[in-house]
Amino acid sequence: VEGVFMEKSESGKWVVRVEEPAFCDYVFVLNQYIKGKTVDVTAILPVLSNGMFFPLIQTTWIDKFKSDFESAILAALPKELDALINKQDFANLVKATSVLLLYDPLNNDYMSTKLAALVKLGKQSTAKQLFEQYKVDYQNSYGNQLNMDIKQFIERHALFKLI
Repeated sequence: VEGVFMEKSESGKWVVRVEEPAFCDYVFVLNQYIKGKTVDVTAILPVLSNGMFFPLIQTTWIDKFKSDFESAILAALPKELDALINKQDFANLVKATSVLLLYDPLNNDYMSTKLAALVKLGKQSTAKQLFEQYKVDYQNSYGNQLNMDIKQFIERHALFKLI
């Protein structure tokens, strides 16, 4: 949140002071994207790329906000992947899949699409390193190995072909 401050008043009470213009990333994404407005996904990716909202807050009153927000991201953002693929906007495709992987870290489709986009951007070594770590995380979580190489994984799961 930018432009919003907590201050102790002379009476000893806490007061919220808002300067114009104030910016709250949660409200921005909620208003621009989640409530169904049409918006360029690239406008919200920088905000979403900062990570999950309230990751260190573990209180019941905020759990509903976090859950609703996560559900909305997982429902809305995957629909934007096709548009990024069609525009061949692989840099933003990497960002979008990275955001989705924050909420669903072992999703084969998101990971393989991210890897394919990295390959398209000429970042084969980054893709290979990421895939090797993904295989370790996959095995640790599921107890099964991914018995395929990166090319097979991308061909089987990516939302677009590398041709």
